[in-house]
Amino acid sequence: TQLQRELIANISHDLRTPLTLIKGYAETIRDLDGEDKARRDADLSIIVDEADRLSVLVNSVMELSKYSSGAARPTPSRFDLAELAADVLRRYADRAEKERFSLRQDGLAEAEVVADPVQIGRVLHNLVSNAIPHLPQGGCVTVRLTARAGAVRAEVADNGSGIEEKELPFIFDRYYRARSDAGKRGSGLGLSIVKNAVLFHKGDISAKNRKDGGLEFLFSLKKTLF
Repeated sequence: TQLQRELIANISHDLRTPLTLIKGYAETIRDLDGEDKARRDADLSIIVDEADRLSVLVNSVMELSKYSSGAARPTPSRFDLAELAADVLRRYADRAEKERFSLRQDGLAEAEVVADPVQIGRVLHNLVSNAIPHLPQGGCVTVRLTARAGAVRAEVADNGSGIEEKELPFIFDRYYRARSDAGKRGSGLGLSIVKNAVLFHKGDISAKNRKDGGLEFLFSLKKTLF
């Protein structure tokens, strides 16, 4: 299909760029004369960064292919979504301190749901990591949990600039990038993975611009077996 051809073309491009950089900097290190440790360390750091970038892309493609093929069946259990959200936010505490933004969780102190905690953990990680690059100086990412009839609604919001309204319907499409994301690093598959994971749990997910600025993702999970 056209979508598959575009996906393959985009992935091929994203694979080619880091592979070219890794090869180029490896050759530079091989050919360095003398003991230029500072230059060597700088080049090695680029190689490591590009290898990490490749790993993220490959893992994203593999994860998305599992959802597409139906192989990513959830393994549901009963757990506290509030506790999971707090654990996810803790993983970003060091980065928040270094980059001077804040993380906040409010709403339900306990939020029991029945879902696959590993898959939902990835959903929260993807949404939080997606929000961080769009934060203004001193910005904030907020995770808010509220009760719904037989379900828990999770909201992951930032106070950045949001996106154009006309781009909102496409935000979960594979490899779609809003204009504000053009040229930024990332696989372009994170939000598609998020949507597939939530839908596999028979939940719903949406995105909207906040009235006071920023973007807000909302998804729901059931309190009983789906």
